[in-house]
Amino acid sequence: MSRTIFVGVVVTAWIGLLLAWAAREKLAASAHLWTGELVAVASLAVTVLWPVLLYFLILHPDWSWHYLRAAAGNVTAPWVLLALALVTGALFGGWFGGRALVVRRREDILRWLLLGLAGLAVLLVAILHGRLGRSGTYDEYHAGEALRLGESKLGWVLCVAAVGVGLAVTVVARALRPLPPEPDERHAAPSAPPPPPADESETGDPSVTPTITRPVE
Repeated sequence: MSRTIFVGVVVTAWIGLLLAWAAREKLAASAHLWTGELVAVASLAVTVLWPVLLYFLILHPDWSWHYLRAAAGNVTAPWVLLALALVTGALFGGWFGGRALVVRRREDILRWLLLGLAGLAVLLVAILHGRLGRSGTYDEYHAGEALRLGESKLGWVLCVAAVGVGLAVTVVARALRPLPPEPDERHAAPSAPPPPPADESETGDPSVTPTITRPVE
């Protein structure tokens, strides 16, 4: 079971760590576990990650399980709930793990974990590319009749899902970053006084007639 959705678990754990990295300044300044940042992470899981995962589990079950089990026609609630629990646990495990490192001022370890999980995800995709790159049923894959992703609708759906999830993660990560400080007007440098008005007689404008004052006799 754990082998079949290991790629998804690694990717969602990496997303949790990434969001903790984006919110590191806010997390370091707060000692509370249940914050608005956690609500943002939970909203991402419920509104984006769950629908995407449910779509692939229900409509492309054999591919979702990497053709390791004949899942088509056997999509039951316990399997779906277990998959949701594993992926959600990975997301919040990455978030709380990253938060713990931020609180302990170990951002260096958090950076290495981000790099390590990213490398592990790439390695898993490389190992499973023969399964992930095919679209079909369990029987079609093992009979060598599964289509390439580029020849099926699944390939386009994966591209759209990847772009959508990437945009959603980017929006949440930007929202978790602290706002730039506003300039303090009290310490701002005083503006220079406006220059005095120029004498019209010195403007050089030929249309201006200088005024001559005669002495009183």
